[in-house]
Amino acid sequence: MIAIATRLPRWFRPLALAAVIGALSLAGRADVLSDAAALLGDKDLLIRWTSALSGAARGATPVTLIDVDAETMAHYGAPDRAPRDLLAGLIDLAGQKRPRGVFLDIDIGKPGVDAEADAKLRAVLAGWRADAPVLALSRRFVETPGRDGKTALAPAPFAFAEAAAGRANIRQAASLALVDADSVVRRWRLTQAVCEGATGVAFPSPQLVAASLDAAPQALDAFLDWRGRAVCAQDKTAAPAWPRNPADEANIAFLFSGAPGAPAPAIERAGRETLVFRRIPARSLLDARRNVLPPRAVADDLFVDRFVVIGATHAEAHDAHLTPLGRLPGVVILANAIVSAPAALSSLPLSPWGRTLAALALFGALAAISRRLRPLVAALVVALACLALAPALGRLIAPSSALEIIFAALAMLALFASLESAIDMARDWRARGWRAMLKKPKQEGA
Repeated sequence: MIAIATRLPRWFRPLALAAVIGALSLAGRADVLSDAAALLGDKDLLIRWTSALSGAARGATPVTLIDVDAETMAHYGAPDRAPRDLLAGLIDLAGQKRPRGVFLDIDIGKPGVDAEADAKLRAVLAGWRADAPVLALSRRFVETPGRDGKTALAPAPFAFAEAAAGRANIRQAASLALVDADSVVRRWRLTQAVCEGATGVAFPSPQLVAASLDAAPQALDAFLDWRGRAVCAQDKTAAPAWPRNPADEANIAFLFSGAPGAPAPAIERAGRETLVFRRIPARSLLDARRNVLPPRAVADDLFVDRFVVIGATHAEAHDAHLTPLGRLPGVVILANAIVSAPAALSSLPLSPWGRTLAALALFGALAAISRRLRPLVAALVVALACLALAPALGRLIAPSSALEIIFAALAMLALFASLESAIDMARDWRARGWRAMLKKPKQEGA
């Protein structure tokens, strides 16, 4: 067979391969190959896959979303914002059902149109018991002229500041997702510092608040104090022991879409399997007179030992963003961040220099492995090595950081191969001229 193949014309093999590819295309099978190749280059898909296999839900804080959706707003006559008396009732109900904490992801910075409804919400905040779970309230931030002529974020006025003041278990939080250059949300900010000269205050993200509930008492306050000094006074003192990874930005492990009926991961908690995400339409917690149901009429397992987020997904909220899972409401993005925050915060911190050194080490290993292999074999070996390494490395330093290192190492490997080819071509140029850009002809009998 080999002897027959060597007697065939040189053009026969490329023609036969082209015929095979053409047949696959006509049969509709070429798309399968192109889709498979695209999947291997889909960073968002690899992040989701690595997150799932590396245990992004380990130590997760289960989230229950009370969703002020379109049906709920229609029940109130379709106002342009969530009614304040509805929010007051939902906060009060959640607080009585023994959750780990409650976060209101709806802006209440300005007074509402109904003074009586505002009074109900103000009364709930002012009456928040000292033994009640932590309640975090979303603060809105606006751009203001900062130091050195740069813009900075400052908290907007807060109409309910007096009602919430003086209570250690009511916190004002900064829910700030970060948008990448391709308009996709993949990251969240740990804190938002607001400076006045060398002094300032750091507002925690709701993810940080939720994760801190498993830490030592006062750990969150110590971290926020350090963050404020580090940002505003350029204090170089070491970060507190908690969290282990104090990087101010963390990638979100998108584990669920939050759509009704869509699957969500489950974890074992207190000896039982628990879904990390549950969604309750706010309408289901109301009676016919638009009163929030009493606590005894609502199942405990929807709230007990879970972090409750009260947020809006109706269209008038104008809070939907592109994510690796498609367009999602901001409150669902937040829920993914809360669930995956413990894994991100407990991962090994790596500076940009550390990630670069890790990528260089991985590049060296991949180059050594593939050095003497044919291109096809080398590509398969490198791909399998990276796919096997991603979950293990993601468990140590967080999935997103692991993939950044792997992609950087692959880019180095591609650049190395290109430079090596260019050097070989330059060496051959003197003997062959422009033909050095072509493949070398095979030797007779080789």
